[in-house]
Amino acid sequence: VDWRMWRDVKRRKMAYEYADERLRINSLRKNTILPKILQ
Repeated sequence: VDWRMWRDVKRRKMAYEYADERLRINSLRKNTILPKILQ
């Protein structure tokens, strides 16, 4: 049972990290204040 819990924890942690990165990338894309070169 323990390995299942550990796998779930790792999966959730990775999902959170990827979601954070995705949010940052999306906000950068939608941010029109930034120069066009960065987009």
